[in-house]
Amino acid sequence: MAHVLYNEGAKFKSPRYLIEHYLISEKDDDCELTVRCNGKVFYLRVSPSGFKNSPTVLKQYLTYLEVLRSGEEQLDGVFDDEFYTWATQPCELLFAELAPAMNLVSRQSTLQDYLFPAFYVCTLKAIDDKLVPFRIETQDSGRLLPGVWLRREFLEDLKTWTAIFHPTEVELSPRNPADALYTSPKKVLVDGGRTARFFKAFFPGAPFHAIDELQAFKKIAGADLALDVHICRLHGVVQNEDGLLMGMLLTYIEHDKSLSTAVRPDTPFPLRKQWVDQVSEAITELHGVGVVWGDAKPGNVLIDTADNAWIVDFGGGYTEGWVDKEKTGTIEGDLQGMANISSWILK
Repeated sequence: MAHVLYNEGAKFKSPRYLIEHYLISEKDDDCELTVRCNGKVFYLRVSPSGFKNSPTVLKQYLTYLEVLRSGEEQLDGVFDDEFYTWATQPCELLFAELAPAMNLVSRQSTLQDYLFPAFYVCTLKAIDDKLVPFRIETQDSGRLLPGVWLRREFLEDLKTWTAIFHPTEVELSPRNPADALYTSPKKVLVDGGRTARFFKAFFPGAPFHAIDELQAFKKIAGADLALDVHICRLHGVVQNEDGLLMGMLLTYIEHDKSLSTAVRPDTPFPLRKQWVDQVSEAITELHGVGVVWGDAKPGNVLIDTADNAWIVDFGGGYTEGWVDKEKTGTIEGDLQGMANISSWILK
């Protein structure tokens, strides 16, 4: 949801900013937007308790809140984008002051820049039906750090079988360099920019999910599988000096589609059969080293630019329609998922 807005009839040019996501309180009518602007992050808090003599603003805000709570893009003709514009336009001068434009194209940005930016906590109040932003002086964003904390013994073992990279050693490599500090990192570069990897972030507060996936990759690494088996591999993890583990550096698969969108009515049968064979072979190899794929579905199969099918995502999960829920995370579930995927591809 990138917004590049201009004030109508004014010389002021609004800064480029991106609304990353929002949080809604379950206890009251408060919400918070996370906004990225020129390498900085703004946590913009909105609460009816900050509206003074502003019945029109309050009514409008509660209408928008219903749209957000619905989880839909629009409700009764009101779109979520309308709320984003409503909440951020009054803050543009504040964004420009605290996050002045800089030349993002000429400098090499790293994961350190994206994951640990300077941040500001702001609140959007209403006075006499006019929205007014205020900065809150604090050094606590109220957010979890971008990573997981694992046991010391686990981290020590990690060093014995994979590489450790500091976030300053991992360069961002978006398609458009100007987007480096606006979009979530996917393709990154290591080894001084020579090697491309895919960065998969660990979800803050979910250490057991991270452990499960790392243990699966350890088995894959120890098995020394043939390179022509199309299974995503782990090539390193990102960890800072405090021990915070931020994510994994995986095989970068040059692709523009997954199996779920690659299979079309005009897809040649030989290519369909190739994909079935490649996914089946990968599952067989995984089971041979004691690894369960888990969330077996077409969306977890990437089709690279040479039309090869790659299995990705060993973090578990469940998607209705491909594996029975009670079989999730088992070899039996993988085989059921493979049978369903095969039937779907070859239909």
